[in-house]
Amino acid sequence: MTYRGFDAELLEQLDDSHRTYLLQHVLRAIEPASMLSKHVSSAGGLATELPRLAAARRSHERRGQPQARLLGRLGDQADRSVAELTALWPGNPLAGGIPDALDALLPDVERFLTDEFLVAWEHDPGWPKLVRLGDELACLVATTGRDPETLQRDLTNVARGHGDAAAFLDALLPPHRAYQVACVVRGAEHLDELAAFEPTARQEPLKHAHRLGFGPATQRLRAFLDGVEPGGCVVIIETRAPDKPSAARMVRRRLTELLDQYVAGHRLLTLALHPETVVCRAGELDTLRFRVPVGNTTRARPLVLGAPDELLGALRMAHQARATDSPTTAIALAWSALEACGVERDPLAKALALQVLRQQVADTRHLVHQSVTAFERTARKRAARADAVLRSLTGDHPEVGARRAEALRRKADADAEVARIEAELVAALDRIAEEAPVDAFHNVVDLNAWFRMLRRGEELVPRLHPLARRQVAEWRDAVAGEWLECQRHRLLRVLDAVYATRNQSLHSGVFRAEGDTVLGVGAVMVVDLTLEVLGNWYRRSRTDRAPSAVIRRLAARYDAVGGFDELDLVRLTSPREGE
Repeated sequence: MTYRGFDAELLEQLDDSHRTYLLQHVLRAIEPASMLSKHVSSAGGLATELPRLAAARRSHERRGQPQARLLGRLGDQADRSVAELTALWPGNPLAGGIPDALDALLPDVERFLTDEFLVAWEHDPGWPKLVRLGDELACLVATTGRDPETLQRDLTNVARGHGDAAAFLDALLPPHRAYQVACVVRGAEHLDELAAFEPTARQEPLKHAHRLGFGPATQRLRAFLDGVEPGGCVVIIETRAPDKPSAARMVRRRLTELLDQYVAGHRLLTLALHPETVVCRAGELDTLRFRVPVGNTTRARPLVLGAPDELLGALRMAHQARATDSPTTAIALAWSALEACGVERDPLAKALALQVLRQQVADTRHLVHQSVTAFERTARKRAARADAVLRSLTGDHPEVGARRAEALRRKADADAEVARIEAELVAALDRIAEEAPVDAFHNVVDLNAWFRMLRRGEELVPRLHPLARRQVAEWRDAVAGEWLECQRHRLLRVLDAVYATRNQSLHSGVFRAEGDTVLGVGAVMVVDLTLEVLGNWYRRSRTDRAPSAVIRRLAARYDAVGGFDELDLVRLTSPREGE
């Protein structure tokens, strides 16, 4: 996949510094298609850990869920995050430990993190602080519901305008503004008593939608509704959000939850939202037609043929977890998928840590390719612009002649940069491919060969963007035991959070929890990673070993790991002879 942090238009506006790393780190972490091990749901930032712990404490006091043992695990995870932060910033607000009255301290934690961002923007604090600050900022951004694509566009605009640290911080964490969101509900022309549930709601049958105002954007709303098939009603709800896509998601979730009331009141009724939603900022003309993203592929393949019954049950739960609009429902279904497999928390975290190792080694190759490609695209865009300017300068006027000479110089410089990138960076990729070949999709064919190159610590490519450069450098000095243990703890953090949130929701009947949007993505990622491991095993093994037995076997491999150099990454999570 291509991470948003490697968008050529954004990188063209940034320098090769720690600042760029911070932005790339945040963009990758909040990307829903990122790997679990790099996603914000496993980062352990205070902005996600502390509110979750506070909510779990309140729920435990009221309903006894999560139970004391699980609550203790959540507390241990939060303590670990605070200890890691305190080792880097001894003066943070939680340096003395996590207090019982946690909610009152959350604003102080947010101020501390934003202040540290402003300091780090001006003065490079070094890699340990940059990496941790990137995780903390990503968690802070994710909790606001910021849309990754919109954030990247806003960061590009700030960079293009040579914004300062405060401007970039405002792009990362903008104030929530008022938006109007229009949704089409299928299955009913009117929702009785809707205002009792949502005071800002306005509605009309679709056939009378012209009665609804949408401020300066009214005509744009009507143009959209003219293209919608008849039937149903239009509901407009006001909300406050950091951007338009976030507003659309918030209102769609809110309205989906409200529809539960009406479905419960009509046993045979089916209500659903139209996939497209119109959003405008209150009082403004500009609108966004937000559509729920749907993935497509040319050919779809089954996970595995002849899977055990336990795995078949998990596949059904996993499918439903991906399809639901409710993050908390996704969390509950994801945990049910793991339970259907019969796997246990501790062995699962160890087995998945091995698969994370494979993923991250392969991902490093993708990052290198994306970085070189971004350099090449940026250089070619500059060359194309220089050529366009040169072509536009015609005539014999002396002033035109002077401008043409300058344009010629700029074009020559741009063409030279393209040639330099091809000779240095693209050629370096070709040399890497000779020792560690890739397929048509730039996937490494032999992970072992690529990993050996990373471990040698040689300069593989003369120039890389900060995020790729950092990930390449990490493998040079990484110690197997420490690295895998770090990944195991990240996975345990997600598993404990998923289980606790599932218990809180099912016992309270309230399918909304602190940080559930971020955790909902992480929960599905855990299931996907588990199914990836099991599917790979069953495709290569003729035994009828149960999923729980497979996971325990891989956990034993985790315990037996000595050093990186002795590992066979190609078959790290695959069955060996006789298995």
